[in-house]
Amino acid sequence: MNIHDYHHNPTLRYDYCKKIMKISQIDNPTDLKQIPGLEEEGFKEVGAVNFIVTDNQYKICVHREPAQGDVKAVLILMHGYNGHMKRAQHIAKQLAQEGIEVIGYDQRGFGKSEGPKGYIESLEQMIDDFEEFYKQIIVEHYQYKQRGLPIFMGGLSLGGMLSYRVGLKYPDRFKGIVMMAPAIQPFPLQYKFIYYLAVTLGKIMPKGNFISTGAWNSNKYNEAEINIKKDPLQYTQKPPFSSLSSVIKGLYNTNETFEQFTCPFLCIMGDLEKIVDPFLGFDLEHKSPSQDKTVKYYQQVWHNIWQEPEIYDINKDVIQWIQQRIN
Repeated sequence: MNIHDYHHNPTLRYDYCKKIMKISQIDNPTDLKQIPGLEEEGFKEVGAVNFIVTDNQYKICVHREPAQGDVKAVLILMHGYNGHMKRAQHIAKQLAQEGIEVIGYDQRGFGKSEGPKGYIESLEQMIDDFEEFYKQIIVEHYQYKQRGLPIFMGGLSLGGMLSYRVGLKYPDRFKGIVMMAPAIQPFPLQYKFIYYLAVTLGKIMPKGNFISTGAWNSNKYNEAEINIKKDPLQYTQKPPFSSLSSVIKGLYNTNETFEQFTCPFLCIMGDLEKIVDPFLGFDLEHKSPSQDKTVKYYQQVWHNIWQEPEIYDINKDVIQWIQQRIN
């Protein structure tokens, strides 16, 4: 079953999604010694510098993996909903070996950052927080721009959506955007009433939460999700309605802007994507007027790409893509 054979026809897309939903996770893998990104080491620098979001004075924890040798480029990396930046430590270390410095932060309310746990007020607030990070850390503290370093931005899932949104707003700020399974188009089997329900509840009782997200089926190996749920930094509670509303609004509304997205971009997707639309890469590539656009699909890869075993090969492709744009 090749996803490239299904994307031309809406009916075929729907059939493809029904087929992949029947694919079960793998229990107790014998060929996997370690779930990627669950090592204890973490980034080389965690909280060495932080920044303050001005509206509530929350301290936000910054993670940084300095490049080995001369810095050739900088990648700002953003985590997904429920997660935190330690989940990307293996990505950061692999890129740093090639001279690509990786920096990011635990979004407010997640990981080691302050703020109500799991709570997202709005996508606009997330962008405002990023602007504080960009101003205080990227421009003023590390002075990457003043040093003439090429800067890229990227992220997974919600972090991919944030990267897309920032790139849409500031198309000339970055050398390129690297999105992994970005939450920018809903899974075709999702019911539209969930969108209206989430938006309504987000307005009425933003901090309420009685809807469980259930088993997200984000990884091919069940062991990955079991270990992630044991992580004390992982948000595992029911999502506040405001958070659910923000994510779902982004899922349903972002694709309306594909024809305005002009940034150079690399969009990385798994062909067994069950959380966002597995075909969004084809749609973004077709609709975006960008003169530099690359979409890559990886076989047998699920949504949480950071914790899939294929991530190390994916990292090599990311490194090559970045190097081609700085040499």
